[in-house]
Amino acid sequence: MINIMICIESDDTIVAGSVQWQLQVCRYRKDKYKIAVNIHEDRDFMTKVFLSSDYEYSLWCGHRIIPPINIMDSLDPNFPVIGGICFGKENKDLNHLVFEKRGNKYYPLNMNRFVLPFTEADSISMDAVFIHRTVFEEMSFPWWSNKTDNKMCEDIKSLGYKIFVSPRIVCSDISKVDLLEVQRQLVRAEMKIVKFGL
Repeated sequence: MINIMICIESDDTIVAGSVQWQLQVCRYRKDKYKIAVNIHEDRDFMTKVFLSSDYEYSLWCGHRIIPPINIMDSLDPNFPVIGGICFGKENKDLNHLVFEKRGNKYYPLNMNRFVLPFTEADSISMDAVFIHRTVFEEMSFPWWSNKTDNKMCEDIKSLGYKIFVSPRIVCSDISKVDLLEVQRQLVRAEMKIVKFGL
């Protein structure tokens, strides 16, 4: 049994797709994985909770990121840091957030360099990444505060760890949903149905 604590950074906004994903992933392969979910706005706080538990792996997810349900199957004990492929916009272009460092700058890794099962990178998005507890145990507090993804990856690499992504983990990025607005729209739709007898 592999113990995984899913740590979801949240700014008090509920994302309906994220909740649905949490429910599905907690039911996935219950014979192989023991899952706990940790939701908070402060990643350092969640790291303290994780390290005070007996869980081996943490899975860090941004509150708008939806990894595939089978993300757990990408775990490999030989790779303490494994990320998924997230996407972001830069100058209106959608790019993957897997980078190589040339000089002092980070550039998107050429897609031709992605190989299965894992591809080494200099920096990845920290919004869909497994980090084994030994990595945090070797780092000093604060683990996350005021760090960009690039800086976090640099800190991890300075300890001798390598950063990998699995091309099998391609994540979705969903927009925030205001559940009260959704409810208002549903009420308005029901009123129209009653009014017009649809």
